[in-house]
Amino acid sequence: MDSNYRYYSKPQQPETHDVIFKRSAAIIEEIRDVLASEEEDLVNVYADFTVESMAHLIFGSNMQEKAGMGLDQTIKLCHRVFAGEDVDPEDCDPRDDWYQEQIELLVKHGIEEPDQQHVIRSRREVIQHAKALKHITDKALLEDEQLSEQLILDTHRILCENIAIEGDEEGHYAGTYRDVNVMAGGTAFCHHNTIRYHMDIFIDDFNKDIENRENTKHLDPFYLAADVCQDFVTIHPFRDGNGRMCRLLANAFLIKYAGIVISIGEHDEDRKQYLDIAIMAGGPEREEEARGTLARFFLEKADRTLRKLKEKLQEARRGLGSVSHTEK
Repeated sequence: MDSNYRYYSKPQQPETHDVIFKRSAAIIEEIRDVLASEEEDLVNVYADFTVESMAHLIFGSNMQEKAGMGLDQTIKLCHRVFAGEDVDPEDCDPRDDWYQEQIELLVKHGIEEPDQQHVIRSRREVIQHAKALKHITDKALLEDEQLSEQLILDTHRILCENIAIEGDEEGHYAGTYRDVNVMAGGTAFCHHNTIRYHMDIFIDDFNKDIENRENTKHLDPFYLAADVCQDFVTIHPFRDGNGRMCRLLANAFLIKYAGIVISIGEHDEDRKQYLDIAIMAGGPEREEEARGTLARFFLEKADRTLRKLKEKLQEARRGLGSVSHTEK
């Protein structure tokens, strides 16, 4: 476990980082045992839980950016994408029972007089996000692919495909490093001419860090996720989609090394904490403090997710035991 974990807001009697980490690590080992056992019922429980968690990830990450759809429609669309269905974002009708709810969400997100084109865009934001998540997790988990420029560009292209932004109605920015200088929250990111240089260093350092951690058996998946998330968004290599991309990267390596994904941004307090940490990271004098705080934020979320998964697996085991006893 890394030693640089920090509290966002320290409660009176907090669980120490070490206690949470050890509990999470123990559950991760249980998950590995389940998958290694190939016990079909338990593996199915894990798979169903993961699909549901990935849908919540998409919802939360979109909500962080005031994008996408409500939770129910996000889950339905994600399930279809994850099942391999080619979902048409334009397949919507103002008479659909969920349509008015989406119009109300768009108004809440600051869109004046939203219409069907806004709803189609919202559906596309969910569909492409789900496709991008599937792509990057398949590459990292199933194909054991290292972080690379190609993986990042391909994932961003999928994430932002056919989603217009101001000054680029055709969506040419998707999968392409920005050619303009940008600021966010008072932070000026690196000059666009230096993006490839910074990205090369970022990718090389991250892969070397993983290799060293694997060799020394000192791999902390939660700090690793915080590293890749913060370092990526600090470069801000794209015109749009940087926040969603950094969370996709973090979760790709979380599922690879911890067996789970985490949702960020589902709730107001969630979004506030994450944004506060991002602002903290914008100042070089507090960059390492922000990194440790983000790692604790990820650790706490992972711990809750892992405990929920453990409960699901325990329920399934009890059910299997009951069936076995009845059959006797």
